[in-house]
Amino acid sequence: MEAAPLRAVRAEDSATLWLNYYKERSTRVAAPMLTVRKGLPHDVQVEGTLLVDQITSASGAFTVTDEAFSEYRVEARAQGAITLGNFTPQVSFRYSRESDYTSLGVGLTGSYAFNQKATTVSAFARFNTDDIGQRAQP
Repeated sequence: MEAAPLRAVRAEDSATLWLNYYKERSTRVAAPMLTVRKGLPHDVQVEGTLLVDQITSASGAFTVTDEAFSEYRVEARAQGAITLGNFTPQVSFRYSRESDYTSLGVGLTGSYAFNQKATTVSAFARFNTDDIGQRAQP
């Protein structure tokens, strides 16, 4: 899940907590997520997100014995932007880890507003690397 770009307008400070929950017959997912946004002096905005989810399943597709197991994933994201007149550069980082998977991503975005800020042109570059391993049987 990629974070939405920070707005080039003055951001209000906020903290948001999402409590996501999904359940079906053999699978349950609980995923609380906290996002904190802070506007700093000199038109700087920063944002950080922490997500921890737990998947519990009894699916035979994942275990040999068809017994329930739980797996956790932790994801952290951070981004920052500064407004320099009509130009807004932004940098973002993302790290996600679970028992058999690690992902790291970085991104750069540049936005330029013109026509009295009625039009914005943006360009971005992203790099992501994933390391996939074998999940150990419980």
